Amino acid sequence: MRGLLIILVVFAPFTACKSWGKFWQTEIVYPSNPLLVTQNVGMSPATPSMPGAAQSCSVSPALPEGLSLASDCTISGTPTRGQGALPYKVTADIGSDTVAGELRIRVLFQPRFLYATNIGDTTISLYTINSATGALTFQANYATGNTPRFVLRDPTGNFIYVANWNASSISAFTINQTTGALTAVAGSPFSTSVFPYSLSCDPEGKFLFAGHEDAGVAAVSAYTINGVTGVLTAVGGSPFAAAGGAKPVSVYVSPDGRHLYAGSSQALGNPNTFGYAINPQTGALTQLTGSPFGELNNGISAFVEPTGKYVYYAQYNGGTVAYTRESTTGTLSLLATSPFATGAAPTYITGDVNSRYIFVANSGDTVGTAGLTGYAIDANGSLSALTGSPFTTGKNPASIAIDETSRFMYVVGTGETNPTVDPIFAYQFQSGSLSFIASYSAGVDAASLTIAGSNP
Repeated sequence: MRGLLIILVVFAPFTACKSWGKFWQTEIVYPSNPLLVTQNVGMSPATPSMPGAAQSCSVSPALPEGLSLASDCTISGTPTRGQGALPYKVTADIGSDTVAGELRIRVLFQPRFLYATNIGDTTISLYTINSATGALTFQANYATGNTPRFVLRDPTGNFIYVANWNASSISAFTINQTTGALTAVAGSPFSTSVFPYSLSCDPEGKFLFAGHEDAGVAAVSAYTINGVTGVLTAVGGSPFAAAGGAKPVSVYVSPDGRHLYAGSSQALGNPNTFGYAINPQTGALTQLTGSPFGELNNGISAFVEPTGKYVYYAQYNGGTVAYTRESTTGTLSLLATSPFATGAAPTYITGDVNSRYIFVANSGDTVGTAGLTGYAIDANGSLSALTGSPFTTGKNPASIAIDETSRFMYVVGTGETNPTVDPIFAYQFQSGSLSFIASYSAGVDAASLTIAGSNP
């Protein structure tokens, strides 16, 4: 008799599992990170996805003033105070488990004040901005150090910093939140290495970084910012080396605050696209593996678009160069379609907070008819010229400021024959289209612009 094969199948009793959803998702994820909302404007509710249904939800620290968190972790409300992209930990109880996720929230300031540095006057000018029309009204001048080359508003909206190129110093001011008036910070100006050329802050406003136009320095300086007083203190080990012979003039911190990118004003033939990891506790810089990443033909200005996926450099001698960025390691890879055409002698590059547009000031345009090159950012980071680009500006434009709500743009020119009337050109800015508002007198050899909001 043939043997009987018996297959015994044992079914284990079903037991509760810690979220079957964790096979495909392990944390709370919001549709956009950072979440951009606008001061005094009701936001569209932001509901996250997660591996299960939330029974309750909590957040640490407390959400920005005016925003609330529902039991399903939906964020809604009308934020009342502007801020940089600060981190929040959102935690949900889904019954069988607890899940969490980190979300950065940036509250965009309404535009209130415009500041312009004037190299010839050794001053910084204050203008108020009409929030409805974008028109400017001059208010006052404030003394800076010699050759105020670059101006930066910190992410908190409380402080203004000025790189004094020929004074080897950084001036610091507190902003009166009602009037925009400036008051020098105690101890200002603060000493730095020679020829500070540009400045950048991390998104939380904890650290300030300065690039230098000097091969003897060949490094980037770093400072901690006292969040109450605005006082700068040099980070241990600063300045941090780039490479021998480099002039790392341009600096820009990534939107997640993890990396800093610098470009040298050297000519082609030199690997001069530098990347650094930022120590989140101290602000110290460590060059990234693979840095420098490639050649730049005088990388005079840098910009990391707000998603953090792409890094752009304005080359004074050769158009706009684009890199893709790996967010974890910070590594840069040259975009195949790069470089992109600009006008003559591009000197400054920036973009809008929604990662849709890039603009470049062409300082070599002695007429002003092609002073501003505008691009749309494609899905892969490539740039395509906007309709109407290049745009008319003042002669030899040197700097651009776009308000955080993407309604107004300001461009300053430095090439007028009468040195007392360097103009600031004001535009309405909508969907990449510019409409001229008016021009306003700046100081002598106006060089740099920044916009501030307020939290009165």
